[in-house]
Amino acid sequence: MSADAGIIHAGTFRHCSAGDFNNDGWWDIAVGDFGNSGTSNVLYRNNQDGTFTNVAASAGVDSPLRNFGMVLEDFDNDGWMDIFLPKYHYLPEDVNTSELYRNNGDGTFTNVTPGSGMTTQTDMGHNTGDIDGDGYPDIFIGTGHPSFKSNDLLLLITPNGAGGFIANNVSQSSGINANGPTRCHGIALGDYDLDGAIDIYTNNGGPPGQKIYIEENYLWNNQGNGNNWTSLRLEGVVSNRSAIGARAIATTTAGREVHRVLRAGNGFGNTSSPIMHFAIGSDKGIENIEITWPSGIVQLITQPPMSQIIDVTEHLLGDLDGDGHISTTDLLLLFGSWGPCRNCASCDADLNGDCNVNTVDLLILFGNWG
Repeated sequence: MSADAGIIHAGTFRHCSAGDFNNDGWWDIAVGDFGNSGTSNVLYRNNQDGTFTNVAASAGVDSPLRNFGMVLEDFDNDGWMDIFLPKYHYLPEDVNTSELYRNNGDGTFTNVTPGSGMTTQTDMGHNTGDIDGDGYPDIFIGTGHPSFKSNDLLLLITPNGAGGFIANNVSQSSGINANGPTRCHGIALGDYDLDGAIDIYTNNGGPPGQKIYIEENYLWNNQGNGNNWTSLRLEGVVSNRSAIGARAIATTTAGREVHRVLRAGNGFGNTSSPIMHFAIGSDKGIENIEITWPSGIVQLITQPPMSQIIDVTEHLLGDLDGDGHISTTDLLLLFGSWGPCRNCASCDADLNGDCNVNTVDLLILFGNWG
């Protein structure tokens, strides 16, 4: 099946990431290559027919040597997924600075690493998430090697206003190095205490079966900074129940957009909370959140309350009986509510929100039929 799909490349691959890098509605696959024998990264573009094409070279992200993964993430909230290449500083003579690539929106990427502050380390586990609550995803890098430990890294990422990024290394000041060097193989991010600040769990240790490599895992409680936030706990009905693949755009009261994609994991040896988190820095609130479910259904949450988790179930407009389909049952329910609504707030058949069930609502229902 892999060969038929075009997944045929050989290499010393460490980690892959999935996401829609060209915004065509079909998910692509990014694969980091660790080898130094002429192989390089692979970026599989989804051809929308069950096959994939490697476009890493033409996209400008085939960077060879010591890639411990290849992470798709929208670091600048422009709606296009950028790339983080976690490089592994393998030998003393290696100079493998981890790299950031900005998505140009035309199928290509620009290497914006020079001058950004990106670091060189023995990258093992890594993950991305908004640690400082400013609305932009940050990078946590777990480091180490079977034969030695080293300090983990926390890089706060922000756009620099000139098409690139600033990577602010706060590893020491944040306290994540307080327990000393580790061999970190994986990181989970999530707000475990529900205070609006993303916490960090690190999975430490060397190869299994050897006592000298056994290490404690750490749970780092994020003390937060008072930035405003809200979160969504999504449940798919037409889509998969976990809503993996859902995309959402939160528009703040200041007009800023925060883009999020729900994935099962986004780095080597990790997974993260399934709750979609929107921190908005000093902005006062959120005007709306537009959710695009994997099914293609678009759902709008207006003026969501802040500082809490909101449960959102996928809703197909016109699905009045909640079975995930538009059918004769829904049509009969709509006709049963025909005319002015007695209570506008609870008039489910009023699909266009004018407090009246009429021909417009009927046309919306037929438009979603099936």
